[in-house]
Amino acid sequence: MYQESYLQKSLEQIPRILSIEDRESTSLTYGCFDRRWWAWKFKDFPDATLQRAVYLLSLVFQNKFNNNIYFHNKHIGQWIKAGILYWLKIQHQNGSYDQAFPYEFSFGATAFTLGPLIKSFLITQNYFSSQEKNQILQGFTKAANFLVRHNELHGLISNHLAGAAISLSLASDLLNNPAYQKKSQKIVNYIIENQSPDGWFHEYGGPDPGYETLGIYYLSQYWQRRHDEPLLKALKKSINFLSYFLHPDGSYGGEYGSRNTEIFYPAGFKILEKDIPMAQIISQRVIQTVHRGKTIIPTYLDTENLIPLIENYLESGLINHPVAEQQKKFLPFEKKNINIFFKHSMILAMGNSSYYLICNAKKGGVIKIFDKSQQRLVYDDSGYFGQIDHGQCLTTQIANQTAKVKIRMNHLSITTNFFKAPQQLITPLNLIILRIFNLSLGRNIFLGNFLKKQLVKTLISRQKKYPITLNRQINFKENNITIKDIIQKQPNTKFHWLIYGQKFSAIHMGSAKYFQKQQLQNKIAPEPINLEKLNQKNSLVIFNKITLC
Repeated sequence: MYQESYLQKSLEQIPRILSIEDRESTSLTYGCFDRRWWAWKFKDFPDATLQRAVYLLSLVFQNKFNNNIYFHNKHIGQWIKAGILYWLKIQHQNGSYDQAFPYEFSFGATAFTLGPLIKSFLITQNYFSSQEKNQILQGFTKAANFLVRHNELHGLISNHLAGAAISLSLASDLLNNPAYQKKSQKIVNYIIENQSPDGWFHEYGGPDPGYETLGIYYLSQYWQRRHDEPLLKALKKSINFLSYFLHPDGSYGGEYGSRNTEIFYPAGFKILEKDIPMAQIISQRVIQTVHRGKTIIPTYLDTENLIPLIENYLESGLINHPVAEQQKKFLPFEKKNINIFFKHSMILAMGNSSYYLICNAKKGGVIKIFDKSQQRLVYDDSGYFGQIDHGQCLTTQIANQTAKVKIRMNHLSITTNFFKAPQQLITPLNLIILRIFNLSLGRNIFLGNFLKKQLVKTLISRQKKYPITLNRQINFKENNITIKDIIQKQPNTKFHWLIYGQKFSAIHMGSAKYFQKQQLQNKIAPEPINLEKLNQKNSLVIFNKITLC
């Protein structure tokens, strides 16, 4: 019953997908899915990753199900064709594509589009002439060759690598080139080799539950095609780890992750239901939360994340394999007592009959506390965020590799620092400088990759530590949690304002900060900060007690 929700929620968004495509055959940008480029003229280049939306149209074109008015519609077929041909039109000579800026030669954009475009082409081949088919196959070859020759160098982003692996595997079969499969397997092996002992795959140096579900979607497809046993073992570890981050209120992930994302991509779990029992348990839970609107659903998203989520919803809704009944098993939050500390990520998951909580000690004690009887989030503390002299903003929500963490059965102690909070925005001046570079030296792929590394350092990975410390001591009891914070600073540093005990994201991440219904609910308010005392005495103790029935 619930699985139909995936298909119907997808159908609701297909008009939106069609509206972002330029569907006028007389247009220079016929088939482009970047409406801000072709319609609004607000951009100076198109984002190639949006072209993977053709696969959404291909899925509704190919499959008959309730209320699907797009099934075998000839207009949809023509618009799919236009999208594929436009993808060819914007391909660079070296086979790559752009996402963030012109002449980016993006590994990720090439990886994320090649696979969906191959699948779409296989569904709609009859719409293409022989000449067009040859051109498309040449485009696929150029894109696959680019992925074989290059690597993503600005960070270890497992979901990007997984997307490249499945795209190359598809290209290998279509184009009959074993070199593509060889590189594909090499990428998968690299992802597995770098898997944390905790079970997570790297996303900019740590675990991110949201993006890991997208990586699992790509890796599960690879498992379907190649039945690589080490990969299945790695996927089991990953899914077991992720099971701790499904919350009693239906939400998932958040600020305790490395990238702060909360989107759950379900298709990988549907694919793996027969092979991994926990995947089935998670899959059954997630479809219920989707049906009830308790998690992030497509309605809440912008185009960039709408497209991959709808792809996952359609794939999930169309999977109809028999799954053996298994003895009732519980997600971690459903268990009466749970207490596990993942030492490589420093994330604590703890629960009893009264509450369930997640705390990331490495990120300054970011904590979410859920009332199990009410199935709702009652305390949401993303850490401290404040402003000191000269307008500089600081936060404790930065992953601190040198944080001092001590854990006992019912006590967690964390000592960390305040860090500079990245808050850069694009200005007319730095955009002009960036474009001059893009159109000159940036056309050299090696210099372009150097620029991307610098941008990642500036926006994501660079850490500037300040001599302001937070010692957070958390005590866990049967019906309450106490949090004692001690902030210490230098006399020459003055806070203009300082907040905590609320939801915020302190890093650059476009895939974070989406609305959820739970954000409308009242939560336990934290004790107020005596800012005058902190500035005068250079030290402040703040005590909070969260009591649950």
